[in-house]
Amino acid sequence: MDIAFQTRALRDLCEDELRLSARFGSDAATQIIARMADLRATEAIQELVKAGLCVPLEDGRLASSIDAGWRIVLAPNHLQRRRASSPPLPWSQVTRVKVFAIENAT
Repeated sequence: MDIAFQTRALRDLCEDELRLSARFGSDAATQIIARMADLRATEAIQELVKAGLCVPLEDGRLASSIDAGWRIVLAPNHLQRRRASSPPLPWSQVTRVKVFAIENAT
């Protein structure tokens, strides 16, 4: 799967285990790196939804929970579906995601 990031700073953070550890703790950093690997390895996000690794949020995005109270917030990143008038793309067809944030899950 193709992964984009909301900001360059977020991308740089997600690619640096030492920075992740300093910000979120070593356990959460390990899980964030593993979840990014899961995303890259999957064909469609639906696989992670079915496995319980991602859950839909009310706003149409997905959350992937990380221990220690953190979550990764994702959304489809397909150009044809960005228009407000477009119907949501079914999760089974989502092959490109954007990481919006790593945030407190509470």
